[in-house]
Order: sequence, then structure tokens, then C-alpha cells
Amino acid sequence: MLSNLEFEVRPGEFNNVVDDFATTFYPELYTGISIDSPGVIVHRMSTPGLPLDAALRRRFPDVRLRFADSLRCRSELMALTHRIHRDHEQWKSRGVHLTSWGPDVKGFVKVRIQETTESAMEEIRAHYGEAVVVRGGVRPGVGGPHRKQREITSRRH
Repeated sequence: MLSNLEFEVRPGEFNNVVDDFATTFYPELYTGISIDSPGVIVHRMSTPGLPLDAALRRRFPDVRLRFADSLRCRSELMALTHRIHRDHEQWKSRGVHLTSWGPDVKGFVKVRIQETTESAMEEIRAHYGEAVVVRGGVRPGVGGPHRKQREITSRRH
């Protein structure tokens, strides 16, 4: 027997449907989704009564959903991501080369830079606050650290 969801959503589109629903009705709580076969993990800020959890379970009763706490909602992460994007040329003029940046479902914005010095990473973290995780030694367009340089991550909690 097909579930209600299978009548409404073609395979491969479920993530978009959940994402649209959560961002429309719970933008202050929702962070994102990740796939964990055979189900979906919904990352959200934990709040009393867990209203997003209940709403998604009602909306998609036949889908195996799990929930994971996130420190920040997507809208906050996207605002910080856009701020970093606007600032990247300023960082470059100061000798810090941002190679990529973007939100993570755990509630951080990941920033990758070419430099491997702790001072460069600390300067970015100090400027943007605790919502940023900085990784050094990442070449532009590669997405990973230089082979000859060590990868350094700077995050304090």
C-alpha cells in the first residue's frame, strides 16, 4: 500500500518538500536536513514542546524522521553567510584569503581559508563570533587542505 506521501511526492523530492514546509512554517527553528538511510534527520533548534517535530510527524506520518539539535536556525546562519560573503574582499585586503564559506546543519557557518596561522583563524572567529568554525590550509576551488600543509580547525565552545 502506498503512503499519502508517495502520492504527493516523487522519489528524490522528499528533501525539498520537508525543506519547503519547515522554512515556510518554522523558519525560527529549522536548520536543515541530512539523509541517514533509511530515514531523514531534521536539524532544528530544540524548543519546549518541540513544535517543528510534532508538525513534521503529523505532515509526514509514513516517513522515518529523526531529529537533531542545532545551535542556530537556518535564517541566522544564512544572514551570517551573506555577511561573510560581503566581507570577503575586505579580508583579502588584510591578507586573509577566504576560499569557501557556508552554513552547516549543526548550527555553524564553516569558513575555510588558505592561511594556516592560528592568528588568521582567530581573527575571523573573533570578528564573527561563536557561530563560525574556521579551517585553515584550504586552497581555492579544491575544498580540502593543501597536501603539504596541516589542516587546522578553530572553534571554541
